[in-house]
Amino acid sequence: DYDLVHPEEIDKDEFTLSEDLRSALVDGLNEMLTDSVTVIGSQRFVTTEREDRSLGCEVTSGQLKNGLFNLSLDKSRHQEFDRIRQWFAGAPFSYGEISFARTGDGDQQTLQVMVEKNDLRLPIDRLGSGIQQTLAIIAHLNANPSARVYAIEEPEANLSPESQRVLLERLISLISEPGFPVSQMILTSHSPIFSQQSLAKVMFVKMSGGCTCLGDTQEVPQFMSSMTLAMENWN
Repeated sequence: DYDLVHPEEIDKDEFTLSEDLRSALVDGLNEMLTDSVTVIGSQRFVTTEREDRSLGCEVTSGQLKNGLFNLSLDKSRHQEFDRIRQWFAGAPFSYGEISFARTGDGDQQTLQVMVEKNDLRLPIDRLGSGIQQTLAIIAHLNANPSARVYAIEEPEANLSPESQRVLLERLISLISEPGFPVSQMILTSHSPIFSQQSLAKVMFVKMSGGCTCLGDTQEVPQFMSSMTLAMENWN
């Protein structure tokens, strides 16, 4: 049994946690939140993948192509793939229709996501990294139907300022979209574009005295180090 201690009663000079204990606490918290919280990290790169149906429909870093391909084949989850395809091809993104192809021969054969627009069909590897990352975010948002909270790290990565605005507006609109299960999104960003809006709570993150501190919009530094946005739907 443990006695409750209020934060103001803790002597911070005496109360310290070892690095291993801190890591264990974070890992334990992540495990508890696995089914309700999805974290989309900044490593959303497209890699060379060989077809592997045993991997299932999970979309992860380094497993975007197989995740999407297996999702498209799963009759019970085909609706999720259709939604990914429609978001990617439709406004405001309008990047093109996605399909799949196998390239190479024998053991060197690889799985490829193809994107077709204006009668031109290209592997997604040949397109800009911003388009690749947008597809990865869209896939993550639709491939985990049990999540209620999404945390997205650096959604602006490899995107032009205009594409950043388009992505941010789409993410904000999802919170109130009928039928979309996510009730909250937390974004961390280094882009000032993400602070130039009024539809989300904006907090600025900074290091002070060896500690991570949160500041409100009244404490915006000239060159901010990081920023957190929280978007919620309480209806």
